[in-house]
Amino acid sequence: MKSGSTRSLLLVTAVLCSVVVGAAAVATASEHYNVTSAGSTDVPDRTITLDGQDFEIESVGHAKPGDTIEASTQAPDGKEYILYLYNNQVDRIDFSRMTGNDSASFPTDGLDPGTYVLVVRADREFQSIHPIVVAGYDPAVDTSGEVTPGEPFTVEVDPDAEEYENAPDIDSITVLRTENGEAVEEVEATPVNGSDTYEAELTAPDEEGDVRLVTTVLGEESIAYTSEQEILGFTETTLTESAFEVAVDEDASTTEVTENETVEVVADIENTGDFTGEETVELSHDGDTVDDVSVSLNGSESAVVTLTHDAEAGSGDELRYTVSSADGTDSLNVTVTEADGGTNDGTPTGGSGNESNAGGSDNDATGGESA
Repeated sequence: MKSGSTRSLLLVTAVLCSVVVGAAAVATASEHYNVTSAGSTDVPDRTITLDGQDFEIESVGHAKPGDTIEASTQAPDGKEYILYLYNNQVDRIDFSRMTGNDSASFPTDGLDPGTYVLVVRADREFQSIHPIVVAGYDPAVDTSGEVTPGEPFTVEVDPDAEEYENAPDIDSITVLRTENGEAVEEVEATPVNGSDTYEAELTAPDEEGDVRLVTTVLGEESIAYTSEQEILGFTETTLTESAFEVAVDEDASTTEVTENETVEVVADIENTGDFTGEETVELSHDGDTVDDVSVSLNGSESAVVTLTHDAEAGSGDELRYTVSSADGTDSLNVTVTEADGGTNDGTPTGGSGNESNAGGSDNDATGGESA
């Protein structure tokens, strides 16, 4: 599954152009070299050709200030090469000498938030690249659960959910919607009056499914030699399909009833997904559906439903009811007593059957309640 930001890919291209131009190197990319980082986010696959040199971008790394960038490389066995870390101004920040499949760590202490790039250099040529964003912001994204297939929905972005030291000012925020790894829609969020939040309106797909949002915070500074803005942070949000979970509320439900009286089963129904959904919730007994109700809920919304059934005579001392949706079930046991006050085993409740002891106290061994 691939997802990512169109703008971030443009920035990757810009950084790469800057690095290649600044180093005055032209190379043919090799399938034998690759570099990635721990915690990276997949982006839609894209091949970039620069002066005959092809690079395939598949992911973007993300690190918080103070974290260590953990890089992993693939290379021919025994081959020696160098892994560089450049910033967006084409300054070499750090490097590590590597051999074959290898790994390296680059501290981010002292690095300003922004876009960086890992570059594999071998045989005087650039062989593979991997962009890294040192976060200035980790935005929080909220869809309010009102995502209905085929309808517009609003995304609320709080860029200051976590702001890091020395984070540059924000210029703009974009929200990209992807489906099955393909970029479908990108919208620039607008500031909300009287608030530090931003909003973007997107359109939900016609059906629930594989949907991801990539929210990108862009700074005012541009990448060296280009007009592209620098990324200060991004976050990925997966929209999950509607799922109705069931939990019976025993305290609010009937747990003891006289035969032929109505059993009420109260249940909490929660849509744990992001999409708005509608589903039939059923009450069953002995494998048969005895009641049902239709429930419509937004994502993360819940509702209380009450389902009923008349307890039948001769059903036994205990009935078991099950409340179910397509996604979950929960059950309730209900004790049934006879209409004349006895239990269904034929023994009257409140006496031992011995008339001479009918006036005994509850604590009297011979006059207490029958088992």
